[in-house]
Amino acid sequence: MYRYLLFFGLLFGATGPIAAQRYLNLQVDNDLYFGTDYYYSSGIFVDYGYRRTAENTTQNSTKRYARWRLGQEIYTPSRRYSTDLSSYDYPYSGYLFLQHQREYALSNNQGLQWGLQVGVSGNASLAKALQNIYHQWVLDLPKLAWLSAQPQRFHGGVLASYHKGWSLFRGVGVISKMLTELTTHRVLTQGQFGLLLGNAARVPYQDFLLLQQQKSWGIYMGTRQEYRPHDFPIEGSLFDDASPFVMTSNRYRNHFEMGLILNYQKWRLLGIFQSASKDVDLQRQNRHKYLNFTITRFL
Repeated sequence: MYRYLLFFGLLFGATGPIAAQRYLNLQVDNDLYFGTDYYYSSGIFVDYGYRRTAENTTQNSTKRYARWRLGQEIYTPSRRYSTDLSSYDYPYSGYLFLQHQREYALSNNQGLQWGLQVGVSGNASLAKALQNIYHQWVLDLPKLAWLSAQPQRFHGGVLASYHKGWSLFRGVGVISKMLTELTTHRVLTQGQFGLLLGNAARVPYQDFLLLQQQKSWGIYMGTRQEYRPHDFPIEGSLFDDASPFVMTSNRYRNHFEMGLILNYQKWRLLGIFQSASKDVDLQRQNRHKYLNFTITRFL
């Protein structure tokens, strides 16, 4: 919990004009809101973003931004207290990473990104320790088994994306995003498409936040389609057979997304419901539901 206290201490202590040039962002993904705790069990991400260049008077000039992200992801089977490997429908795994991205806003509705990512899996990810502390101290639940988890490995790689939005008519827009990630932790190609109702900026929710400071709101409905040739949390490493327990990963996956975005002066709130298809055919649940909640403070 100390991470949250530190973050919100910085968050509420900051001051600055409405037309901010920096921001802090906290994103939490979790399925506990639906009374479950498995598969993609938890994601916590803290971002610091800033504008790289001063305002240019040329109307169509490219605006340049940068973002640092510190993130942790946790994956668990549905029978998370069991010590019988034959009952597992997902491997235990944790990932702690640092990511740096450069963003180029070609317009308010179009942009490019590229980035570098480094991270660690296994005990160094702190996933087992922090999840068990949270379960014991906050939820008053037993420790999870964490049997035959994915091993400790150093990971790295690159990612790139392109997004574009279109205004169909007043208050209705379409957004799209293409993402490619090539790291030792996962390899994926992803397409995101959705309909946005309201007067919020028509860019994907987690990108180019400094363009989204105006007072606005939006309702989003969309989908993400993915192809993953490699997924370390399920399959283990591409370079060795050290993982004590692996499964066959589904290459094609899809998400249904629906949520609400609110922007007011120095604050931005986002809540997105996610319904994900199976990562592994043996999963006991056909779809995995979780909630993404994000709060942004412009500095």
